[in-house]
Amino acid sequence: MTARDQITQDDSQEPYILSEVTIPHGAFSGFYRGVIRNIIILALLAIAAALIGRGIEAGLGVVIGSIVAAINFWWMQQSITALTNAYSEAMQGQENMQLATTKPKIPLQPQAVKFFLRYLLIGSVAFVMMKDHRDAALGFFTGLALPIAALLLEACLQLIPSSNKTKAS
Repeated sequence: MTARDQITQDDSQEPYILSEVTIPHGAFSGFYRGVIRNIIILALLAIAAALIGRGIEAGLGVVIGSIVAAINFWWMQQSITALTNAYSEAMQGQENMQLATTKPKIPLQPQAVKFFLRYLLIGSVAFVMMKDHRDAALGFFTGLALPIAALLLEACLQLIPSSNKTKAS
């Protein structure tokens, strides 16, 4: 029995949209925790490097950038979860072919407002920092990039065990 057969036989799992393959419940919860862990670790390393390399102003910029990035990442995760849940509820009980041709009625305005507020926050802080504090602005943008680095790192860490399992099989 292949791994795909095992996945599709478990009734406690949900199907991918437009596919018969299923995703185990909670399969990605460890990924999210890993990203948060990586953001914290990378933020501490970036703060230390900024303090040593550029001084207190750059270190504070990394701290502020990390905080803004963490808030942005959390808001984004909440928005994606809310939209996914609303989409799942709207499409409950429909067949895959209906999913492909039906547009669910999902209230997008609250998510759009949050999206706008996220970027207003980032732009406002970036503007203030870039206006008078070059080192703080560099630190801010470094801190702001941490979720991207954390996502890439966690994706690589998730792939390593997967590749070892396939070699052992």
